Amino acid sequence: MHIKALNKRGTRVAAVCALVAAVGCAPAFADYSIVAVSERGYDVGVAIAGCDKNEIAHKPVLVPVVGAAVANSTEDAKANAAFVTGLQTSPLPGEYLSDVPTPGTGTHSYAMAKIGRGTAVRAENGTAATSPDAFDAKGTVVVTGDNLASAAVVTAAQAAFKSAKGGLAQKLTAALTAAEKAGGDGGCSKAASAAAVLVATRNDAIYNAYAFLPKADFASELIPLKDKHLPSVFATALTTNGSSAVEELGAALAKADFTKPVRARKNAAADQSGLLRFALLSFGGAASALVLLFLYRRRVRAAEGGGTAPSGNPRSGNPAKR
Repeated sequence: MHIKALNKRGTRVAAVCALVAAVGCAPAFADYSIVAVSERGYDVGVAIAGCDKNEIAHKPVLVPVVGAAVANSTEDAKANAAFVTGLQTSPLPGEYLSDVPTPGTGTHSYAMAKIGRGTAVRAENGTAATSPDAFDAKGTVVVTGDNLASAAVVTAAQAAFKSAKGGLAQKLTAALTAAEKAGGDGGCSKAASAAAVLVATRNDAIYNAYAFLPKADFASELIPLKDKHLPSVFATALTTNGSSAVEELGAALAKADFTKPVRARKNAAADQSGLLRFALLSFGGAASALVLLFLYRRRVRAAEGGGTAPSGNPRSGNPAKR
């Protein structure tokens, strides 16, 4: 075997080891995702949803003109870095993911799609409803999740993706909507509370949120909408009242102009936090005004009481008379 081949193999194994460590040790976040690439073109993207309490737009990895990947079961910088390496160095998604051993505990799923190289998905320790190991050399879309409601979720999402009109973003949105209608994440008691659609075109930068956000643990942080690392389509939704984040996302993207970068965010938690801050500031301002008014009136009364008392008969209506 040539030294170059050995180096490539060593790079892939190192990346896989990092991914295994990340997936095996990080806390589980049960999401489901649709990873896809353009059949004829250079776009790559991910649609993801789940019952998280924070935005999940930071979880996917997108390498323009190459492919995309996501680990549904982990939020860890090492996993994302491993995916970036795997997309850039591994010839086939299946070859890369096949090196990942079965985790000892828990349910883990991760998926990858590469332009012209097909798709691959691994789901370990899951039930029959969880996506099985799969590799499609000609595939452009793959669906996986840690706790899918049923196998119908995969079937519905793939069918919707293939029949939807428009570009990759519209196809991913249609697939995500179909997945939720088919049951989506079986671990969610209601509709998905978090959802995101991200699509990168050929001129975008590599999207790996852990690489450019300032904090290592940023699940509660909002990704800046003006960040230069964002892909051409960046749409995220988070709900807190039991409504569907997938529906919120679909409504936002239905109005989007895809001829220019799309930036869409509906974050109920941030909105509530801002409203609470506004209410607290308003209350504090009103309370301060009342205190100042009270002190002013007290000072006026003190000044009036300390002056010369008026002479005359107050009942006469004429101060000069007694």
